[in-house]
Amino acid sequence: MNSQAMGRLRRLIEGETAPGERVRRACLEAYGRAPSSQEIERSLDYVARYARALAAEGVAEEKRELGSWASFARIVFASNEFYHVD
Repeated sequence: MNSQAMGRLRRLIEGETAPGERVRRACLEAYGRAPSSQEIERSLDYVARYARALAAEGVAEEKRELGSWASFARIVFASNEFYHVD
């Protein structure tokens, strides 16, 4: 992930403690719109599953949050909607 994206991710994590608000803010910044309730639910499920996978791989607990949200951010930044915001 490039440094600009990582900087956005760190601000997102530090600025929002509630996971649902992190998803909402990421969508607002990336897509210019609020996420649907289904998008929030799916995003939170993804982040939780990714964190569990990191735990299963033996990743230290303090690195799991950043790792799982970094993966979510890569998905957002790689999405077709991000590249084609009207």
